[in-house]
Amino acid sequence: MSLPGVTLLGAQELVHPLAEPVAISGSFGEYRFFSRYHMGLDYKTWLINGLPVRSPAPARLRSIHVSEQSGYGNALFLSATQSGLSFTLAHLRDFQCPQSAANVPDDLELLRLALRTLVQDRPLRLHLPPWFHYEKGACLASTGESGSGPPHLHFEVLSNGHFQNPVVDTGLRINDDSPPVLQHLYMESDQGLLKIPLKKKPLIGKSLQQGRLDEYVIQQSLPRFARKEWIRLYLGGYDTMAARNRNGWFGLETRINERKVFAKQISTLSYAELNQSARLYHTALTQIGREYVYRMYAAGSAGFRLTDNGRNQSSAVLELIAFDASGNRSIVRITVPLGDTAEKWPMQSDRSSAYQSQQEWHAIHPQRMLQLSQKKSQASMTIRMGPGAVQLPGKLHLSSRADLPAEAARALRMDGHSKSPGPELYAHKGPVFMLEGQDLYYKWGGQGVARFPVQEEGRDGLYYYSYAKKIWRLMALPRQTKDGFHEYRFSVRITGPITQLSDLSAPAIVPAWRFDSQQVWIHSRLARLEFAVREYGSGIDLTASQILWQGQPIPFSWNADRSVIEIEIPARIFPDQSAGLLSLQVEDRAHNRSGWRFYWLQKKASQAAAPP
Repeated sequence: MSLPGVTLLGAQELVHPLAEPVAISGSFGEYRFFSRYHMGLDYKTWLINGLPVRSPAPARLRSIHVSEQSGYGNALFLSATQSGLSFTLAHLRDFQCPQSAANVPDDLELLRLALRTLVQDRPLRLHLPPWFHYEKGACLASTGESGSGPPHLHFEVLSNGHFQNPVVDTGLRINDDSPPVLQHLYMESDQGLLKIPLKKKPLIGKSLQQGRLDEYVIQQSLPRFARKEWIRLYLGGYDTMAARNRNGWFGLETRINERKVFAKQISTLSYAELNQSARLYHTALTQIGREYVYRMYAAGSAGFRLTDNGRNQSSAVLELIAFDASGNRSIVRITVPLGDTAEKWPMQSDRSSAYQSQQEWHAIHPQRMLQLSQKKSQASMTIRMGPGAVQLPGKLHLSSRADLPAEAARALRMDGHSKSPGPELYAHKGPVFMLEGQDLYYKWGGQGVARFPVQEEGRDGLYYYSYAKKIWRLMALPRQTKDGFHEYRFSVRITGPITQLSDLSAPAIVPAWRFDSQQVWIHSRLARLEFAVREYGSGIDLTASQILWQGQPIPFSWNADRSVIEIEIPARIFPDQSAGLLSLQVEDRAHNRSGWRFYWLQKKASQAAAPP
């Protein structure tokens, strides 16, 4: 597919809200948790706050959103003066151009400050009279990290109640000649799920009339499929969009024997589709920022039969294509053996003991209740799926086993999948529960209750193994402990091994050196510092962590989106020699402590030159 030239604003092109060159950290239509779509474009700001934000077109300000902690954060809502387009600019630091003279707040910024004083920490959206008008490209605000996520600019374009993919506008095209990256092909039938690694051919980037083409091949032989067998196809990967982030694709296409059987272009989305991304993505396999797994067939259908009109074929040729908005494409072509009967699939025993017969799979429906229960040794697990757990019908199965799958067992150690594994991160003892699915369309997901014997009081937690990220992820800490048993309550939107682990690993302040010194700017009578924290298991315990200035505790905050400690040191508490000692130690909820880290901070001699 090629993308025709489009201008969303009639004859006039839009301009990027950030000065070029731009880098995209989140694409339109990307998968988000709870089966949501990402309805805008995220511009990367390289962890910098205070970059100038421009008006994408001649526009007036329609309303503002004021909040430091929730949703859009500080945001501006604009209406184009020459059409029905609307724009949203979110996660701003303030409503003032950083180039304003003498740092005197503009009227709009004064209004934001006044509203913040009135409402405190509560979010507020306020509709305004037509007071503020902007020319195309005019500076109107500064980038920030208010609301959710690390520093970035979120940009939305709406037309007649529908969200538009900004990059379809010729003025907002990305200078990108990198085709999408294909990671895995997934083939699902009643036998189970087959995951096939993909490898790019050595010949890189064939030139097309528009964009470039990469070709991929599979890295293993395929079993024989039955001619009458229904197959569901999924393609996993990402697109960098000329940046380093892993974003989603713009479009998909499936061909069987040169016949197009499925195509999807992600150019516009309605409000009604906001929570329907499970119709496009496999929500249990997709890992945001790592691998987006797309359905290459119509949602709700049985998939495909690989024959042409019942012909007695011995093989079928599949072509699966991913493309971006710049015309770059990636394709994988495979020849699938066909016969009267299916050959037994080479399922990875590493994943599960065995895929169960169809009688043991349980149908899950958007409007019905489903309860699954299993017991093993002294442990038990119950999973309940209520109305809204999934968007479309599918299948689930809960089983148990005595030991961990081999791949999951290796991840109990740091760098466990490498040739030189590191120290032990977790201790495991007890049964494992395996939650598996077919044709899953998770929406809200379900709720689970598990009961395990106490393994190590204070360190135990319920974890699941992510096959996509190859790590263990915390699901829940004990809700209560009684008579030698932990009870866990947890949300279910995953598949894979679930078990109880004991957290043995201490968090670490990154980088890991013990002592350092630096000069710090004092701006607005404050020194602002950030320290990254690496934590594998139970999570940071803020009440037990210690941040000391000259040996005395000082306030700090925890930015969970970025996993960083944020500290503000008032200039007035610097000692007379304009230098002091900052000491840090963090502790996790399993009582593992990091080593102390010390910073000798020297106040910058000239405050007049301090950057904003």
